[in-house]
Amino acid sequence: MKALADPTVDLDHVADMIVTATVRLSGSETAGLFRRDPDGWVLAATFGATPGKKGDRTTPEPGTIWGRAALSGERFHYADTAVAEPKLPDPEKRRTRMAVPIVRDGESIGVLTMSRADPGGFDKPTIALVETFADQLAVAMENARLFTETTDALERQTAISEILRVISSSPTDVQPVLDTIAKSAADFTAVEDAGVALIKDGSVHLIAHHGPIEWDYRAFPIEGRTVTSRAIKEARTFNIADMEALSNDEYREGKETARRLGYRGFLAAPLLKDGAAIGAIQLRRRQAGAFTPQEVALVETFAAQAVIAIENVRLFNETTEALERQTAISEILRVISSSPTDVRPVLEAITENALRFCATEDAIVMLPDGDHLRLAAHRGPVPVASDLRYPNDGTSMNSRAFREARTIAVQDLQTETEFPLGAETARASGFHAAVVAPLLRDGVAVGTIALRRFDTRPFSDREIGALQTFVAQAVIAIENVRLFNETKESLGRQTATAQVLKAISGTAFDLAGVLDTVIAYASRLTEAENGFVYQVDGDVLAMRASFGERADVMREWQRDHPIRTDYIGSATGRAFAERRTIHIPDVDADPTYTYADAKRLGGFRVLLAVPLISNDRAIGVIALWRTALRPFSQEQIRLVESFADQAVIAIENARLFNETKESLERQTALGEILQTIASSPTEQQPVLDAIVRNAVRFCGGEDAILALYTDGQFSTRAHYGPIALRAPDELWAVDRTTVIG
Repeated sequence: MKALADPTVDLDHVADMIVTATVRLSGSETAGLFRRDPDGWVLAATFGATPGKKGDRTTPEPGTIWGRAALSGERFHYADTAVAEPKLPDPEKRRTRMAVPIVRDGESIGVLTMSRADPGGFDKPTIALVETFADQLAVAMENARLFTETTDALERQTAISEILRVISSSPTDVQPVLDTIAKSAADFTAVEDAGVALIKDGSVHLIAHHGPIEWDYRAFPIEGRTVTSRAIKEARTFNIADMEALSNDEYREGKETARRLGYRGFLAAPLLKDGAAIGAIQLRRRQAGAFTPQEVALVETFAAQAVIAIENVRLFNETTEALERQTAISEILRVISSSPTDVRPVLEAITENALRFCATEDAIVMLPDGDHLRLAAHRGPVPVASDLRYPNDGTSMNSRAFREARTIAVQDLQTETEFPLGAETARASGFHAAVVAPLLRDGVAVGTIALRRFDTRPFSDREIGALQTFVAQAVIAIENVRLFNETKESLGRQTATAQVLKAISGTAFDLAGVLDTVIAYASRLTEAENGFVYQVDGDVLAMRASFGERADVMREWQRDHPIRTDYIGSATGRAFAERRTIHIPDVDADPTYTYADAKRLGGFRVLLAVPLISNDRAIGVIALWRTALRPFSQEQIRLVESFADQAVIAIENARLFNETKESLERQTALGEILQTIASSPTEQQPVLDAIVRNAVRFCGGEDAILALYTDGQFSTRAHYGPIALRAPDELWAVDRTTVIG
């Protein structure tokens, strides 16, 4: 029993021990142990004169006692086979027989048999003992199976780990990985020979090989009639038990090679990337025989590792190149950030990096200057005059690329007739190959960059792609300088606008303070001398805020002379009525302006009125004036319109705040009444008292009386306030006119 518990013990030795012990302890004369393995059933051990010998392959049949036990998973015990089973084969006339199945997970994995010549059967202790042996054998066989599987898995993991180690140590070279994979595939599948082939230039090339069998080729066509070609084309594994048995029509070249080199078993597992094969692992055996499922799975795992290694090397090289390019771009961006007002240092950095990443000798940048292109930056040995200018007429590659907004490449500019000026320059300067890319902003050229070589080697797609990256950086630099200058001009306005918004957000419910802030900044930023904010009040526009020297005078005057909402003779009234911005560059020259009294009082010449629009409805106007004859610019008008939007937000916020506050007070009053009702379900008077008390508070009154109508008369039921009642219990007729006081 101790041996049964050891998973490393040889099962054949255990089987011999068990059958020997069975005979000795059960009083039987013969015993046998049948065991199932991946290839079927085998007679694993015998004792005594049995019809079979150890190692025989067999199949369980219902005509045999052991076969019945194996197929049913049940014990069979015959006390006298001559009576119970007269037709059961018994060449040695053994009349007492028993077969006990060895079961794991409800399935027979073995059978223990025993017999003796005399009838009478085995007693119960013996049967129990043999069944115990069967149970112990089930445990031992399972332990051995698990141990074998674990050992095999460990060996596979060791092989995979070794491949992964080589992958990690060879990030730039796939050859050591493929060599290791070929060796591991041969070692762990017990074959003589293994190789790895990859697709290159439309053919299959042997890249790595391990083993004694020769390879009489280094490359063969993908369309060839071989097993490997088929595995690659169909992207699936081919497991060939015998190359000799293959069809001549489909595998002629493969069969001829196998016959010539002396191998029979063959396995081809494709290296799959995104579902398509990029190569294959090939295993060859001298003897015939298919590879087991475990061996196929292991080789397919090796194939996956090979793909990982190949991809790693490709990605590493691409990443290295991309990193170098990003480093160059970072350098250019650093120069861009340090030269916000000068594009020349950036263009010089771009030409310098273009030489390095585009494998060229010379680079030049041209920018437009009227109807010419002028030199902006240059790196390289090609002679270039500092005042170089090309007419923008299409006679040079630069001007053609600029005019047509497209990249142009030629292998030998000296022989080109399409660009006469360019060809003349190339012959004079000694360069041949050239490529010119336009610097495009929103599809329009703002310059060009040209690369030039002294030989006729054409620029590759990768090199032109790198050039496009530098083109983008040049456009960024040019655009940055332009935007910097524009931004500098508007920075002051944006800073002031931010301050306005800050003031508005800080006084969200102080409407008067917000409007004062808006009109003050609007007037200052637009250089207006006076400014006003109006809000609709019935059918007039009431002044809510003002700014400037004449603000107080106009405020006092408009108290008695308000602007009507339908009066379009003033810019303010027209802006409100028509819900659009009104700009009058010269009041004296505008016949539509008829508000002469206001002009006379203010002395203005230029007017700007912007409506305050909320939900497509005018609710007020911002009005500005100047006494000098200097119209407002479009940027100033847009600025005031943005302030108008902020004023609308402030007005709406104040309205919503007041409405919310009023609603809250109303809800509080109703809540108090409802609370009183809930606390006085049988008393009416506390509820009536709460109603008159809250009516005074909520409605802004001083005194409230609540009278109820009963039998044609009113009677006072609740009172709150300082005004005394003449007769608290007095009843009033319905027709009296002084019911309440």
